[in-house]
Amino acid sequence: MPHFGLIDDSLQQADASLLRARLHVRGGKIRLSEGRKEDGVAALYDAQVHAMFRYFDSSELRSDLPIGDDDDLNDDRTLFIILKKAGVIDSTMDVQDFDYIYQIMDDAIEDNMIEFDEHQFMFRFNRIMISLKALPFDESELPKRIPETL
Repeated sequence: MPHFGLIDDSLQQADASLLRARLHVRGGKIRLSEGRKEDGVAALYDAQVHAMFRYFDSSELRSDLPIGDDDDLNDDRTLFIILKKAGVIDSTMDVQDFDYIYQIMDDAIEDNMIEFDEHQFMFRFNRIMISLKALPFDESELPKRIPETL
């Protein structure tokens, strides 16, 4: 995993989730550039999930979220929908964007990346991550990369 051994245990959970997301963005992009599509997509999906977790891990950010009694906070799609309702995810994106990213991740797990459109995937991924304020970031502020984690 791109974050193994790089996240300080003393960080608040929300800060750790954001750092993990950014480390996975870095690792995922490296993997894609090496032609390791399945690994890259898996890392980038994990980045997106942890960027969303940040809003639920922080009591300050969580207080602004419209969480219903029946909402399953263990379901990534539900987290996306809650963040969309709260206005965190901007109005140009909808649940179909999340579903597209999820389907690509599922294809990666199933080793079925024959028709993978990296440009379309990254376009949607980047828009979501910008809305989640996980992108852009200064890579020099991240812990030094440990090649063995890739």
